[in-house]
Amino acid sequence: MPEVSVIVPIYNVSKYLRKCIDSILCQTFNDFELILVDDGSTDDSFDICKNYTLVDNRIHVIRQSNAGLSAARNTGIDHSTGHFLTFIDSDDYVEPSYLDFLYKLILESNADVAQCGHYIEFNINKKVEKSTDRATYVFNSHDAMESLCYNGLYDVTAWNKMYRRDLFEEVRFPVGWLYEDTATSYLIVHNANRLVVNMKPLYHYIQRYDSIANGRKFNENKYQFIDVGDQFAGFVSSNYPDLISATNAKRVFVRLSTLSQMINTKHRDIRMEKKIVDVAKKLSFGVLLNKKVHSRDKVGIIALLMGVNVYRIIWSAYYHHIRD
Repeated sequence: MPEVSVIVPIYNVSKYLRKCIDSILCQTFNDFELILVDDGSTDDSFDICKNYTLVDNRIHVIRQSNAGLSAARNTGIDHSTGHFLTFIDSDDYVEPSYLDFLYKLILESNADVAQCGHYIEFNINKKVEKSTDRATYVFNSHDAMESLCYNGLYDVTAWNKMYRRDLFEEVRFPVGWLYEDTATSYLIVHNANRLVVNMKPLYHYIQRYDSIANGRKFNENKYQFIDVGDQFAGFVSSNYPDLISATNAKRVFVRLSTLSQMINTKHRDIRMEKKIVDVAKKLSFGVLLNKKVHSRDKVGIIALLMGVNVYRIIWSAYYHHIRD
């Protein structure tokens, strides 16, 4: 029984897959199994996976009909045997010390979840870190939940983390939904006792513009982010009533993010824009006065209150600045 199960969901990523798998096989930590879940790929991703099984017996390949990222991750969980789990997306890659670093963080802090930092790679010449802070922080579930609400140091991504496997005994990613990370992150935090974070950047998140999350064409399923965010906020408000102001910030954030996605893809929906503005106006006063809300989000609220067209101009300028 390996200490760690590494789960990689795969769908039509042959261009990136070898780099991802190679980065896992060259880890300084060796006591792991690698579960590659091919979610009905139509390119040669599955053949690439099968070839790797010939060179490393830690690799297990599972093929299933296309059911989406959540279903692929769930399949990986169901077939895992390790004491700990980590998820790596198949178009991303990790540094050689990724597993060793997270594993040691968990043991040293007696934590249920460990998180490292990451790079966002926009192109070959542009990558940014979320944080340059290299200190180690230990959160209880309450403080980690607050961080989730404010998009703080401990974040909603399923990748860049290592989990005790038993946290997933009753939690699965919601099949058929986008933003599955947001939909499960607060449930994991609620069930955890201790969560440790050190933002040393060991995970490389590739910003692909042909992916579901960041594609150039708007899919109305992206409106699910608002529904998922509201479910998140409702759960936290019920179980952590002192965090209601934080959940209001979350409700506004998911709406600003959805509007930004609409702008990025030149999608217009007057009805949805009005709904977003209405909620932002209702909650804006408290969110703007909240010292824990990121200044970027406050600028977005102020711009939106001045009109959707003003928000569109400001967001577009900001987006091109961070991306290009």
